[in-house]
Amino acid sequence: MPDGTETKFGGTPGSLCYDRPTVATLLDAVTPSPITWRYYAPTAGSIWTAPNSIQDICQPNSAFTQCLGAEWKDNVVLESPTNPAPVLKDIQTCSL
Repeated sequence: MPDGTETKFGGTPGSLCYDRPTVATLLDAVTPSPITWRYYAPTAGSIWTAPNSIQDICQPNSAFTQCLGAEWKDNVVLESPTNPAPVLKDIQTCSL
C-alpha cells in the first residue's frame, strides 16, 4: 500500500505455483555436490515468502493450504516465537 502497510496474500500457499527454473534449481544442480541454500521468512503465508509460489519448492497439498515439499522443509526457515530471528542465529554459528 502507498502508506507502507502490507496486505496479506489473499490466496493459499502454493496456489500460484509457478513451474520455472529458480536460483534454488540451479544451486541444487551443481555437480559434484549441490550448493546449500536457505530462504528466511516471517511466516508461511506472508507476502514475503516467495517459495509459496514455486511448485518445485512448495509442492502443496491437494487443498493448497500447506507446502509439503522436501525443498520447503529443508530450506525455508520460518520465524517463530522460539526462533524470532533465525538468520541471526545462523550468522552467529557460521552456518549461513
